[in-house]
Amino acid sequence: MVTAWLLMCAAIAVEVASTTALKAAASSDSHLGWTVTALAGVIVSYLLMDGALRLQMEASVAYAVWSGVGTTAIAIIGALGFGESLHPAKMIGIALIIVGVALLNLAPGTQPAALRHPHSSTYRLVEALSGLDTALDELARLDPARVRRVA
Repeated sequence: MVTAWLLMCAAIAVEVASTTALKAAASSDSHLGWTVTALAGVIVSYLLMDGALRLQMEASVAYAVWSGVGTTAIAIIGALGFGESLHPAKMIGIALIIVGVALLNLAPGTQPAALRHPHSSTYRLVEALSGLDTALDELARLDPARVRRVA
């Protein structure tokens, strides 16, 4: 899962750089080079996010983090680098994006890829413990006195 998050961080960094290049293209007379850089960055960013998704990162979490962090970074870069406004309403919106992304990551059912991937040792351990729990329940049903003595 660490690799998926590293790919996601790289995707965000490339996407922010390409969006910044697009803004530079709009602010420049030689916009073709900036536009080509921005387009290449978007393609690379999507390929990196594809890699994160292939490593079992949940799509809802991946997209929320990618777009939320990207939006926040671009708002800050726009204000600092291009003189764009950073009105209190924008700052509240950014805070809400961050809270929303955090809630998506904390939502029940959002589990690490290791718990969902059938070839991982963590997944097999969870399955084995689940099977043990089922076996103990069945034993308790068949011979309650024996299970009470063990427990």
